[in-house]
Amino acid sequence: MSSNSIELRFIDEETIQQAIPLFQELYSNNSEDRLRHLFPQMFDSNYRCIGFFDGDKLIGVCGVWSLVKHYVGKHLEVDNVIIAKEYRRLKLGDKLMEFVENLALEEGNEAIELNCHVANSKGVAFWVKHGFSIIGFHFQKRLKPQKI
Repeated sequence: MSSNSIELRFIDEETIQQAIPLFQELYSNNSEDRLRHLFPQMFDSNYRCIGFFDGDKLIGVCGVWSLVKHYVGKHLEVDNVIIAKEYRRLKLGDKLMEFVENLALEEGNEAIELNCHVANSKGVAFWVKHGFSIIGFHFQKRLKPQKI
């Protein structure tokens, strides 16, 4: 298996349904029904999803949001990056970052941002390796119990 055989391309709402097992690995508390319910809302809110394909097989995803904020300007926000276990360690993250950075520049973005959970030490190391700086904390206040 080689990263050269893996293609990155945008996927649509229909194709993203194939990624539900990957999303459930990332967020084990989300049911298949909840994910199916959230995807259309996400796509309606400037969400796009990059798929990693080995032939026709979807083996990974990375979400990107087009956003504008006062402190950073126009930027892409990366989220929900997951690669199937058997495809990890192929340097697909490097391929992803090249894709995302080119996309951000083509679309006139000033920056790329993301959130990474503090317990995800491998993720933190990956993002720092790719030139990201830790600039803040990720806060959340639940207003309703999470639907599963």
